[in-house]
Amino acid sequence: MHLLVVEHNTLLCERLQKLFEADGAHVVCSATVEEGLACLSEQAFDACVIEHALPAMDGMQMLVRLRERGDYTPIILLSYEVGAQFRVQGFDAGADGVLIHPFEEAELAARVRSLVRRNHGHCR
Repeated sequence: MHLLVVEHNTLLCERLQKLFEADGAHVVCSATVEEGLACLSEQAFDACVIEHALPAMDGMQMLVRLRERGDYTPIILLSYEVGAQFRVQGFDAGADGVLIHPFEEAELAARVRSLVRRNHGHCR
């Protein structure tokens, strides 16, 4: 499993990297939307986890740009925004999942595994 995590909080990014690596994933971390977009242009990922609150451009804008350019990599959007309106906006923009901070890391890992299985045509 090859994952991209776009998160500007270094400690959280490292924690997520360890979480996914414990599942056997190879994880690439980027701190900005521009770095994340460059990574996705250079290589294929099985899934992405993108923080909404990023500097310069937010995760929702990154998601929209990816979908506009025809990139349908499975994406889970992380956010501190609460309420159904934000989650609906995320799904309408093309997110495959939206998790609100604080979230259970085990649930995030399970959601990523599920997306990757579905994307690869496997069901369990």
